[in-house]
Amino acid sequence: MQQRPTDAPPVRARTEPYPPWDPVFPYNNLPPVPREQLTTPAIEARCRRATTALDTLRDAARRLSDPLALLHTTTLIEAQASSAIEGIVTTVGQMLELMDRPRLSNATDPDADDALRHHKSIIDAWQRRGAEPVGTAMAIRACSTTKGRRMPVRRGRGTVIAGPHGIVYTPPTREKRIRSMLDELWRFMREDAGTHPLVRMAAGHHQFESIHPFADGNGRTGRLINMLYLSEQQLTDLPVLCHSRYILRNRPTYYPLLDSTRKTGDWKRWTLWMLDGVRETAEWIARTLERQAAIAERAVARYRGAKPRPVTGDDTVRFVSGRLCCRSTDLVDARVTAKPATALAVLRPIAGAGILREWPGHKPALFVNPEALALWTGE
Repeated sequence: MQQRPTDAPPVRARTEPYPPWDPVFPYNNLPPVPREQLTTPAIEARCRRATTALDTLRDAARRLSDPLALLHTTTLIEAQASSAIEGIVTTVGQMLELMDRPRLSNATDPDADDALRHHKSIIDAWQRRGAEPVGTAMAIRACSTTKGRRMPVRRGRGTVIAGPHGIVYTPPTREKRIRSMLDELWRFMREDAGTHPLVRMAAGHHQFESIHPFADGNGRTGRLINMLYLSEQQLTDLPVLCHSRYILRNRPTYYPLLDSTRKTGDWKRWTLWMLDGVRETAEWIARTLERQAAIAERAVARYRGAKPRPVTGDDTVRFVSGRLCCRSTDLVDARVTAKPATALAVLRPIAGAGILREWPGHKPALFVNPEALALWTGE
């Protein structure tokens, strides 16, 4: 599925109230989210299952000695998967290779550099969450960071979404109308107390993709909003639900459901599918955290076997090896050590025991846990 600027002569927009969807006309009368379709017994039951999975994930994350390590891991997975949905193919390992390196070196792998920009946009949006909640300003900033250039709301004519057989969808046009639609969407997502936040997230994602407010980067920005919104609604403590992994694995379903929901006006299948994705993703992360804890315990035994007189305590080995990767500054930030130099003196013997691998060229020094990388990504 591709989008391209419209170069043909302007097409007339439909003006009658909520006309039937037509792929070749700008959908300037895109109807609001149909709230009455979002409270069916099937949706409510699926929502309860997803909420239970999120509660389990939140409990598992709270037991971690450093929950920010989970944030770092899942946002990398989200950035890689969300970029892959858009045809930007890289791996988490390739992203780690470029992380914290001089910008010049990133030019050797433009896809990994692109995905890293999206990773930065997720972290930046979360850090600004108090001053800049989910909304148009946040979406503009996130999309601009991902694309590496200013991405304003479309002012003139829009884009068309094209498939192998022609135009699939033509989004709304005119900045004033697009901003009005976005304002209505944010009101729904924030204020519709009668609809569960998970259902609002699912419906809101479809509506954001239909509004398609930017010339490019809408997909990744919309999926970033999913993560931030669940955290904002206190369904997760941190934006760790890397929902794009589920969407990527089910991409042949994702795009047809987007289109069929617009065409038929039936939101039930879309909402159920999105809720299933929340549940599956939360369950997967919780299971993976358990397996990562087992990796850390094996690392403690391995380190003790390699160092008959270990200078590093078991808790420190668990802290280091229970992560996808570890910078020297991570130990300082977590008050495991007082200085980066001391952290390096801790990390290098653990790497010498074969538990971690130091990747050269990073400042601060970066140590990757190959077993954890394989666990989380299959790489």
